[in-house]
Amino acid sequence: MRRLAPFALVVFSTLFTLYALETYLTVAKPFEPQSISRQVERLRRRGVQAYPAYIPAYGFTVSSGVMPLSGVRLVRTVMGGDNRSTTVYDSDERGFRNPRGLWGAPLDVALLGDSYAQGYNAPEGREIAAVMRRTYPRTVSLGMTGTGQLAQLAMLREFLPDLRPARVVILYYEGNDIADTSRELLNPHLSRYYFDDGFVQELERQHDAIDRQLRAWLDDGVQRDLAEEARRAPPPPTSMDSVRAIAALTSLRSLWGVALAEWRAPPTPKRRPPVLYGCATRYESLPMTRLELDEVHGDVRAVPDDPRARQSRPIGEYLAANQLLLGRELFGREIRLLPKRAYFNILLQMRALVERWGGRLYFVYLPTHLSVVDPGCDPERGTIEEIVVSAGIPFIDTTVAFKARLDPSSLFVLHLTTEGYRVVADYVVQQLQRLEPPR
Repeated sequence: MRRLAPFALVVFSTLFTLYALETYLTVAKPFEPQSISRQVERLRRRGVQAYPAYIPAYGFTVSSGVMPLSGVRLVRTVMGGDNRSTTVYDSDERGFRNPRGLWGAPLDVALLGDSYAQGYNAPEGREIAAVMRRTYPRTVSLGMTGTGQLAQLAMLREFLPDLRPARVVILYYEGNDIADTSRELLNPHLSRYYFDDGFVQELERQHDAIDRQLRAWLDDGVQRDLAEEARRAPPPPTSMDSVRAIAALTSLRSLWGVALAEWRAPPTPKRRPPVLYGCATRYESLPMTRLELDEVHGDVRAVPDDPRARQSRPIGEYLAANQLLLGRELFGREIRLLPKRAYFNILLQMRALVERWGGRLYFVYLPTHLSVVDPGCDPERGTIEEIVVSAGIPFIDTTVAFKARLDPSSLFVLHLTTEGYRVVADYVVQQLQRLEPPR
């Protein structure tokens, strides 16, 4: 019996560990994807003030009629991510993703951009602004998901003049920024920033009222999401069903089966996320709307663009002949044609405002996971650079940094990986230092 005791102890310890792990997997379900609202709810149950990340494209307005441009202030914020993941961070005093205490003059760098500037998929301290702080400690990000350059002009005008950052950096994402800017011009609140270069909503003066109403609006959205999840969820397992599942080691066997299948499977090329508009898209025959701007009356309207005028020549020639930009999204169905002059004017307004306090504006081009491999996937790369340079703004192309890697596509999921964010941040810092005007 003494000889069997060590063996029995090993067997008991192994079985105890297996069943403890199986119980945890069955009850906690750690590998089950959580929605943003569900994660917010779980944080709140632990006593944490938590809210979903606000997206200005929602078009929410408070009772005074103003449209918020940042999220809830000083709370744990849950943001979406690629592959049904989420990213969690603490919002700052103005509702952006920054360490608290940075909002004071003078600033070294201010970043404007969409989800790339906000740091989709990036753990805390690994987003672009955080990496740049190693060189420029007083760097703030005004990154907000879904924003184009018009909303970023609005943020620039609302939040930065008193702080006078020495460098303002636009992080332009090739995949949808023209489409987002086009949509923003159709928004009656944001279009006023375009037509009136002195217009502001005075968001800082109203921040308490805005924050209170934004919290209530997001709370309502969380409750509606959770109710819908509950309605769609299958009936919960009975206690006896759970006991049987644990006894059979169902979760562990399932995980083992998945791992074994992946190990036995022959190597296959890395799968790409499906795209609606990609490298082979023939835009000539697709339905589009064209934006028409009435500069005199301050009005914007979208009118159907005649496909017959496009079908006789490549889309690039059609856009060039009509001085238009192609506002498309990788996963969106709607295509809008934006007049080049309107985009140029937005950049000019941004540059003029930054230079008014003695700062300098920079434009950083971020390719998609497709065009980083094949530049032909972006039909407007050269046109965008031409507009930026003609507006007197330094153009920084991060494609150069990606191409220096053996496998540029490995730096992307759909957004960037943590390493991808580091590569971009380091390259932007390098270029800012190179382009720094002599003192």
